[in-house]
Amino acid sequence: MIPVFNKVFDTCKNQLAKYSEFITNFSNINTNFVGLTKNGLLELYDGTVRATDNNCNVLFDISPDDYFNNILEHSEPWTYLKFPFIRSMGWPDGVYRVGPLARINLCENINTPKAENALKEFRDLYGRPANQTLLYHHARLIELLYAFEKAQLLLENPVLVKDDYRVKCETIAGEGIGIVEAPRGTLIHHYKANNQGKLIDINLIVATVNNNAAMNQSIKAAVEELIEKDEIKNGGLNKIEMAIRAYDPCLTCAAHSIREMVKTIEFVDKQGNLIRKIQF
Repeated sequence: MIPVFNKVFDTCKNQLAKYSEFITNFSNINTNFVGLTKNGLLELYDGTVRATDNNCNVLFDISPDDYFNNILEHSEPWTYLKFPFIRSMGWPDGVYRVGPLARINLCENINTPKAENALKEFRDLYGRPANQTLLYHHARLIELLYAFEKAQLLLENPVLVKDDYRVKCETIAGEGIGIVEAPRGTLIHHYKANNQGKLIDINLIVATVNNNAAMNQSIKAAVEELIEKDEIKNGGLNKIEMAIRAYDPCLTCAAHSIREMVKTIEFVDKQGNLIRKIQF
């Protein structure tokens, strides 16, 4: 499968290169970044939670158990989704991104050779950090390459074929926190259970919620550019959707609701008064 994926990787990378000018100039925002690392390496399942600013300076590098002392959630009356931010920076300066682009920006290196070479090439092209929203797609390619290499290493690990592969869990009271990297970004799960094993308190911050504020900023940047160029009705909705799709959002996970894709765009002033409405 790796030789096949190498061809897919090169094909996708070449296609992205054809639109490099558009990618470089479309929907750029500056944010902080949050994700797992292990001694500074790209990590998906273990390690510490690292946050960096937009210069890739480390703001914190903590155990998952300590996330709630470093990440807070802001609420707005017009949405069910919350807006996480880095506590020490406050709202909205502490807005951050998660997911492929964030992980590529905040890690120092990748510990598989082909993905590490792809990372170096990426940084030669776009610098560090790369802030272009559409570079999420290029970052995904690098992570897929890493996943193929890592999977091969794991399959060759003799520990995985041992007979002792199951740990029996007893029902106990307590508190548990787990943080892993899903393809679309960092997942934070926090549970408390009583002595019957019944959950009495739950907090989930899924990837779409972690990216919520940045996704809104990316949409705003895209819309402002389209308005400035008077292109809002010339494929404007599709370009706005491009900014959204880069984050691969799952609103059903984030808000526990299923809704149709928006068919109108409304422009309002700071007081919330409707200025213009476009029907698509």
